[in-house]
Amino acid sequence: AQEITSEKYNNELKKIMDSIQKSLMNYHLEQEKQYNIWAIKQINRMMQEADKHDRAIVKFKPRDSQAMRKVMDSCLSHIDTRLLNFGAQHCFNRIYEEYYGKLDDADQKELDKAMAYNVKRALTEF
Repeated sequence: AQEITSEKYNNELKKIMDSIQKSLMNYHLEQEKQYNIWAIKQINRMMQEADKHDRAIVKFKPRDSQAMRKVMDSCLSHIDTRLLNFGAQHCFNRIYEEYYGKLDDADQKELDKAMAYNVKRALTEF
């Protein structure tokens, strides 16, 4: 019992515990980084797909609000914005507002439901 509680072993144990704690923190930071990278890719994908339905207005066809909503739903509703860093959160908010404003009222309501109720991807998946 004296060897287990000796200062030498306590110092070694503290070093091991510190090393484990640092590894866990680094792993968590990497997960957050990967989550943000994924979220930005989702935002970019949404813009590319939604623009296909918005550009129809250039060809004198009406904007397809329902198709744009479906794209926004599939790309953005699974992002847990609480996990985004400042830059990704800013990007999400700016793009979301811009494209949300292009939707009809009915599609805005449907998207609101999807954003509120769809299951978000967890940080543990990254």
